[in-house]
Amino acid sequence: MLMLGATKKRGPPKGYIDTLSDKLGRLEIVITRLAKLPNASGILDSIRTQDAITASIVDSILDKQLHDAVPTSAVNPTQRRRLNSLQSLQLDVKPQIEELEDSSDEVTDSLGQLSIDENSNIRYHGKASGLHLITNNKRHEQGIWNFPAPGIWPASHELKKLTQKEVVRLSGAKQCLPDIQVQDKLIELYFSYVHPVIPIIHKGWFMTNFKAPENNERADELLPTLLLLCVFGVASRYSAVNNPESPALWAAGTLYIERAREIAHLDHPNSRLSSVQAFLLLTYRSVGLGDMKSAWMFLGHSVRMAEDLGLHRDVSHFHPNGRLRLSDVQVEARKRTWHGCVILDTYISSYIGRPTAIRAKDYDTRGCKEDEIEESEAWQPVEAHVTCSRDVCDLSDQDYPFNWAIPQTGHALSCFNQLSKLSALENKILESCYSIKEKTNSEAAQMSLHELHKSVDKWSIDLPRHLKFQASSQRLPPPNVLTLHTAFHCTLILLHRPFVDIPSHYPSHQIMTMAANSITSIVNSLNHRHDFLNKAPSLLIYHVFTAGITHCFNLKYPDIEPVARQNLTKTMEALKAMVITWPAAGRAYDMLTDVYDIQQNQSLDEITDNGPRGIKRMMMESTEQQANMGINFSDVFPCPTEPLLPQVPTRHPGVSTLNNELSDITSEGPFTGSYYMGMQQPTMLPGHNLASSAFYNITPKLWNKLLHFSSFPQTGISLQQMVMFGSNPSQGTLLRAGNFLSEELPIRLAHRCVELNTLPNNLSQMPSIQRVLGWYAHSFDELINFPPPQLSAEVRNQLFAQSNKIGKLPEAKPNLAQLEDEHTPGPVNPIQNNGSKNRRIPIEYRYHAETPNYEWPIEVGEYNENFTRLLEGIKKRHDTVVPTIAQGVLEYKKHRQHIGRGVDTDIQSFLDRFYMSRIGIRFLIGQHIALNSINQPKDYVGIICKSTNVRDVCDEAIDNARFIAEDHYALFKPPQVQLICPEDLTISYVPGHLNHIVFEIIKNSLRAVIERFGVDAEDQMPPIKVIVAAGNEDITIKISDEGGGIPRSAIPLIWTYMYTTMEGKGLDPEFEQSGSDYKAPMAGLGYGLPLSRLYARYFGGDLRLISMEGYGTDVYIHLNRLSSSAEPLQ
Repeated sequence: MLMLGATKKRGPPKGYIDTLSDKLGRLEIVITRLAKLPNASGILDSIRTQDAITASIVDSILDKQLHDAVPTSAVNPTQRRRLNSLQSLQLDVKPQIEELEDSSDEVTDSLGQLSIDENSNIRYHGKASGLHLITNNKRHEQGIWNFPAPGIWPASHELKKLTQKEVVRLSGAKQCLPDIQVQDKLIELYFSYVHPVIPIIHKGWFMTNFKAPENNERADELLPTLLLLCVFGVASRYSAVNNPESPALWAAGTLYIERAREIAHLDHPNSRLSSVQAFLLLTYRSVGLGDMKSAWMFLGHSVRMAEDLGLHRDVSHFHPNGRLRLSDVQVEARKRTWHGCVILDTYISSYIGRPTAIRAKDYDTRGCKEDEIEESEAWQPVEAHVTCSRDVCDLSDQDYPFNWAIPQTGHALSCFNQLSKLSALENKILESCYSIKEKTNSEAAQMSLHELHKSVDKWSIDLPRHLKFQASSQRLPPPNVLTLHTAFHCTLILLHRPFVDIPSHYPSHQIMTMAANSITSIVNSLNHRHDFLNKAPSLLIYHVFTAGITHCFNLKYPDIEPVARQNLTKTMEALKAMVITWPAAGRAYDMLTDVYDIQQNQSLDEITDNGPRGIKRMMMESTEQQANMGINFSDVFPCPTEPLLPQVPTRHPGVSTLNNELSDITSEGPFTGSYYMGMQQPTMLPGHNLASSAFYNITPKLWNKLLHFSSFPQTGISLQQMVMFGSNPSQGTLLRAGNFLSEELPIRLAHRCVELNTLPNNLSQMPSIQRVLGWYAHSFDELINFPPPQLSAEVRNQLFAQSNKIGKLPEAKPNLAQLEDEHTPGPVNPIQNNGSKNRRIPIEYRYHAETPNYEWPIEVGEYNENFTRLLEGIKKRHDTVVPTIAQGVLEYKKHRQHIGRGVDTDIQSFLDRFYMSRIGIRFLIGQHIALNSINQPKDYVGIICKSTNVRDVCDEAIDNARFIAEDHYALFKPPQVQLICPEDLTISYVPGHLNHIVFEIIKNSLRAVIERFGVDAEDQMPPIKVIVAAGNEDITIKISDEGGGIPRSAIPLIWTYMYTTMEGKGLDPEFEQSGSDYKAPMAGLGYGLPLSRLYARYFGGDLRLISMEGYGTDVYIHLNRLSSSAEPLQ
């Protein structure tokens, strides 16, 4: 046989395929980056012309990018800034080279750093490993290292690796799983109470695999039993309790956790994404149980396993070819899981005072996408209908009732992203302020405090609008959003606590105290307004405990000890409400009790029980019971509660005058408006002479009264209620009206004072704003100190005897203008649960018509006369509030050096709330003064005309507007106004309100027509048409002109204050030196349309505008004919 020698293998040399694959991967990433350059098409075309193969490669890469394009939101900020800046410049050679060099660096970073085992589990290896230098290796294929587990590489017959199915079988986990109906309920509880706070699991993926057939051989791979058990173990804590009175620790879900730990022990060498998620849930549950040792260990497993899987790296840096092609769901799950590690790592390190395992510079994972269904899902509590013990969960009809019936958008993902950013800031705080080698009394520490304070402040300002929360709102956002806010305040405490006893540029003690007060206020609202703390997130415990520690610290200062004790009581009540679900709250409760036994101070309850007039009894009986039994006179005219002193030690440096940085925090954080509800301090302490003697001296005692009254809700009334109550009033009726106003007006004034003191961007510090704050505080002081009448028992009985014929007033309906904003207060008196301290009797139960056939004594008439005189003085004091606020905004714009004629969104919202409140206050005062006048015009009840003739009011407004136009433009004959209106059309309304609205619209239309056609074209000017139509619900007034219309881009601006097409004169230079008698001009300040819309909305109507640019404008005024809408109070 002929021997031809050794046989040669055919094919490419060793490693050739791997090298080629690596080069193609590099080329794909470079072309992807190159395609984003401004003139990329020209560059790519030149590459295509080289040869057909190159052109084919480029086209295939670009086609794939069209299908797998990453949204702009997923591009990291550095890339986005770079790309945006390149698009705005002419491209030259240097930027191209820099861009390609950056791409090359990222390519190098993405290669040689991933490995995969026999089960396709990914592992990450950084450059320190050196693997990227030896990629020409048989174990490196298509950019991925192949590293099987020991026993396979190197091979061993003695080591046997268990499969997932075998692990589950050995653990006995399948036997402890509940029935499928119970599983459904537990999963519902999980996604209602745990997932919104820490959404580490992709809900769509989980539910799809959970509903997969049970006989699927890959069931443990599709939805690992370990993760399912952990979900059940956490969800069990939110099930119904068999014996809520038992002092023993409730062990619900313990068996599920034991089986999960057994699986984790058997499967510990394997890093899986689902295992990281499971360990995070074990951490979350252990925190709630107070098992911080286990939580620390579980978290350590989570972080190490997550880093092993490369979750800390941006997946866009991973190799684009080969087997590692991640789906969108996988990418999102990886990002969520990593950020869950970041949040819990910082949380637990803060809780038990240990170094964090994750540093911000060691990861570049992007935030999760916020366009998933979980972001927009509606959230509301669900009933458990499951009762869990240690070993078993069963279906049950038992559950805890909820007082949270209105669904709200959950915003779970955006909230999660913001919590992760806040955790990263807290991580820096722990490193800078609590590291062993860091000294807080050094200059470097002071600089670090300044930078960290600015970062936290910026986070609060940049918080998306839908995650902000107004503390005075009667409707709370979902618990995950409230947890975000408590985390923010807890971060402030951690930042400033080391500097409390160290002189610095920041009043750290005051900031820390106010942050603690805010946490207490939030959990107190959850406890008393919704009775929800038994379903609260476990993360809330440390935040509440930190606030409690701050209150305990403040007990040693005599000047703030009473308020510190009060807040400590509320904090401990909140912890006690969480004890059954999360025993860790009980541990915190015991620790705070050991510090100071507040149970010996029962007298404090007597202080907090008394509220504004008519509130105390509300804590004992329901509103229905009070309506049936009547009200004692002492409940209606009690002495105003003496609020406690400010909870800030005046001896501490920086307390007497807060700096600009603190003002920015208190104004533009998540709590816009009334920021520190219940215990806030003014940004400039009361008693300080601000600019002139015209400012009212607000003492600390008065300020705390304002804070106390502002914690109570305002009571809205309807036009219908006012008419029914005030018809044919007697002295007794007027006394009841005075009773209502003596309670309601201080609350409304207090709300405005608190908001005036916490306006964004130092607007509160403008002299004109301080002047208005002084007026409101002065009026508040006069009202609460006005002496009540001295009446006999007989008069009291007559005063509060209910009329069987008339009964209670009809209930007011919610105002549509108020319901447009998700976070504005809801319907009138929505709080119906007993026991809330900040509650009041609805007006329909208190505001009755007079008792007939009784001759009221002279003392009642004298009281009514004196009270009316007081209201007249208050009304006169507030006459120039609108122009003074306008002047304050002008001062603010000058101070901020604003460009343009509009105002910020936050300022716009404040002005809407403030002016709407002012309309209500002046309406109540004006109505009461008119009711007490001797001569009432026919068909009038106070200032309300029961049969307001719409045509007559429109005629008067038209005549006034034409007169002004004629005088201003020196016209002989201003444009005609054609009125089409039924002569007998009437409505129950305030004629002055309607006249103001119509006058402002007609005046604007006349000006537009005159300026379009010119003053010399009097005969050619088209008429303005006013058409009035009556419907069942509304009377609509349409005002049409041919004044050229408004550009579509300017339509939103016309409703903003300070926007005007007319050059405003501003206010007189002598305004600063003038008192409250100064009459300031309003022309040219852009207040006409916004205020007219507020007047229309006040009684449930509206004002809308439609413009046709180049022709004219139509304005529609809607008047609520039913008169049953309550005031839109905010």
